[in-house]
Amino acid sequence: MIDSSTEDSDRQCIVSVVGHGENGEQPFPEEATGLSVWRRVAFGFGHVYNDLCASMWFSYLLVFFKKVLLFSGPAAGHIFLIGQISDAIATPIVGFESDRTDNYQVCIRYGRRKSLHLIGTLLVFASFAFLFMRCFGCTYGTGRSTPEWVQLIYYAPFVVIFQLGWASVQIGHLALIPELSPYKDERATLNGIRYAFTVFASIVTFALVYLFVGQDAVHSDVTPHDAVGFSTVGFIVTGVGLAFSILFHLGIREVRPVSAFIRDHFDNDDGVVDNESTVDRKAANVTWRHWLKNNQFYLISLFYMLIRLFNNVTMTYLPLYILETQNLNKMNIATVPLAVYISSFFTSTLFSFRYVTRVSGRKLSSLVGIIIGVCASGWMWYHELGMQIYGVAILLGISAAILIINALALTADLINKSTESGAFVFGAMSFFDKMLTGVGVQIIQSVEPMCAGLTCEKRNLYFKYVMVCIPSASLLLALITLILLWPQKVGQPLPDIEPVDRF
Repeated sequence: MIDSSTEDSDRQCIVSVVGHGENGEQPFPEEATGLSVWRRVAFGFGHVYNDLCASMWFSYLLVFFKKVLLFSGPAAGHIFLIGQISDAIATPIVGFESDRTDNYQVCIRYGRRKSLHLIGTLLVFASFAFLFMRCFGCTYGTGRSTPEWVQLIYYAPFVVIFQLGWASVQIGHLALIPELSPYKDERATLNGIRYAFTVFASIVTFALVYLFVGQDAVHSDVTPHDAVGFSTVGFIVTGVGLAFSILFHLGIREVRPVSAFIRDHFDNDDGVVDNESTVDRKAANVTWRHWLKNNQFYLISLFYMLIRLFNNVTMTYLPLYILETQNLNKMNIATVPLAVYISSFFTSTLFSFRYVTRVSGRKLSSLVGIIIGVCASGWMWYHELGMQIYGVAILLGISAAILIINALALTADLINKSTESGAFVFGAMSFFDKMLTGVGVQIIQSVEPMCAGLTCEKRNLYFKYVMVCIPSASLLLALITLILLWPQKVGQPLPDIEPVDRF
């Protein structure tokens, strides 16, 4: 509760921003209410550090531990699983804490979401670079290497700290989207910008790997000799990511009271401020318990989880598919994923325009993305693709961009005006995403054929099955979920919500 003078001040501020339309209406003109270009760009900066680290984690963690540190397949899977479980557990807890309104005063003043983002950034800074370095005090070489289990114990704490920080940054950044704008189109634009910067960060990562790992005329495959190259990339990623995080905190100001007033009294469908009688009504207090009673919450969570599984498995095993199945030079573990993200970049840039998102629609464009993704997965069945692998990469990039942008946009639509519990929604969805990906990768690593020597026909076929069957199955299940969602209007008010007075 706040006093009436504060309420009057809020309303005067709203009117001054909104202005008056015809017949006494108070529309939200796009130029008055839309975010400035700088704020949109600054918002995109906020997830660059996470995206740089995620590109290394998903695309090169298994390669580094298997090819450089010479871990067995199951042991490399253990490292990945520890990270995914840590992330899965941390994400909903972080989301719940972020939604609390009784946080420390310093967090309230600086902003709940930005405070969470800052803490996460510091944790990532303190841990990530160590994941792509040889452990201090360990010995390497035939007959005198430090035992695998000792190295697992060494790396596990860094993995846990990194994933806790990564989850904090992710949830803080995602939960800002519905806080920053009440417009569906604007939120879709922010999602498009966010994904465009994800692609930009990934391009930077792959370019660094190409420069420091791929440019080796002596060894065509990844070997322990590439340890210095991977550690150099890890340090550069840390420096670049930290710089972008600083720009994000300087460029985004999280102001709660007035934006909350606008959002709570904004008609989501026709884009006008509610009339005086509507402004006086009481707002709904949506908690995590209400989400658990919402069928759309489960459908969109499943859709999001399957889309992320498709993308994560594809990007995690694409380098191994290139090395083991296609037997290409190691420079391709940088250039092929780079092609994926360049095509993603252009696709996400297209979706950053309001006109495109308004015309294409969430569900129709998701259907197109699923079809393209299934075609790309099927193409990888052929054993000797050669340069065709870049055609596969382009299709994978287009599909991933369309599907991830729309999955996030559907989630933001689901939250709608219920931003007080928005972080819980993103946190719960991410929990299932991380757990499924972690368990899936561990199973894949555990049943991988164990072969001695440089070539192994069974392993070559194995990674082909991984890259074709798992992504295709994920997308087909996502299609079923999309069909169930198709006739529904996402973001309908939740029933049986207890009203509370915000003012």
